[in-house]
Order: sequence, then C-alpha cells, then structure tokens
Amino acid sequence: MAARDAGAASQTANAKKSLLSKIFKVRTPDFLYAGSTPCPERGSVRMMKKKLNMIPYVIAIAIIVLIAYSYVYFKQTTTEEESITVCDADQCFWAAHIHGNLDIDVCGENIDLGLEKGELDKTHTHKERGRLHFHERLPVDPETMEITDFGPLRLGNSLENMGIRFTDECIADKCNGDPCDGEPGGITMTVNGEPNTELNEYVWKEGDTIKIEFR
Repeated sequence: MAARDAGAASQTANAKKSLLSKIFKVRTPDFLYAGSTPCPERGSVRMMKKKLNMIPYVIAIAIIVLIAYSYVYFKQTTTEEESITVCDADQCFWAAHIHGNLDIDVCGENIDLGLEKGELDKTHTHKERGRLHFHERLPVDPETMEITDFGPLRLGNSLENMGIRFTDECIADKCNGDPCDGEPGGITMTVNGEPNTELNEYVWKEGDTIKIEFR
C-alpha cells in the first residue's frame, strides 16, 4: 500500500513538472516538487548578496588608486617630458617648463607675489599663491649642450619681473640695517631648507622651495 502511494505521488509530481515545462517553455527546478532537494539556506543567499553589494565599492577603490597613481606618475615625468633641448641651424635652446615655490617674509609680514603677475616669457605666477612658473627658451652651446645664459632664472631678475626688488642687500622696501621690530635687520635665504648666500644671483630650479626673510 505504501509503495503504491509513493508511486502515485511520484507520478503526480512528474505530471506537474511536465505541465509547467510545457507552459513556460523552461526546465522547472527539481526542488519545486515533493521529494526533491530543499531550497538553499537563507544564510548562504545573504552571504552571496553581501558579496555582490561589495563589487561597486571594490571598483570605486580601484579607480581612486588608479587616478592617484596616474597623478603621481604625471608629476614625476612632466618636467622631464616638457623641458627639452632643440637646435635650429647653429643655435640650440633649452625649452624649459619649470616650477618652484617662493615665500618672502619681511619683519613678520608676508610679501604676496600676486596672481598672474609677470611677463609670460619670464618668471611669472598663475593662480597658485607663491608658485613660480617659467616656460621659455634658454640658449644652449651646441657643442657642450650647456646653458649659456641663466639670466631669466636668477632670482633677482625673476622678482623684478613681478615688481619686487631683490638685491644682495635689499628685499622689497627693506635693506640691510633697516629697523625690524626695533632692531637692525638683515636678509637671509634658504633653498630647500638649506642656508643659501647667493641671494639675488641664485638660479632657481625645478622643485625648489625658497624662503627669503628680512629680520
């Protein structure tokens, strides 16, 4: 009797499966019928959903890392790519595109370089405060490939182009010996954190951080 009932139940399940398959034109999963494997546990389904939800975050992190790497690579290579030596007939030039940072402090007061100051064929500024720009040609000896005139990059000339006086004795409106906080003051300068006595004759270079003080 039990065997007969089991056989009947199996035939009924197969009939339902066949009917649904004909209606929907798809293979109906076995777990929909009696006596088949039960549905997956809810915990496994939740775990799969969590993993799928993490995909957008992983992609976003990968994009951020790629952008950061591209920026660092560009900053490291841009000067090397943009500053090149070219020759025309018997004359060669170094086509420079360099940048530096300059801070001027006179008796505790910062001297602003200004924005968009200076002729573009000399040292000038753009929209960043305290940021020097130079993108112009300098003459080069065709035999030695050495620059023959650093004049435009001498710090005194660079500041003069932006309307600020800088000599071996004076910066802006102060000269050595002038009072500063009630005491005679004097000019000091550091380049990349190191003392430098070249002052206005210093030829600034790519990546320099220069600080001029009168105190």
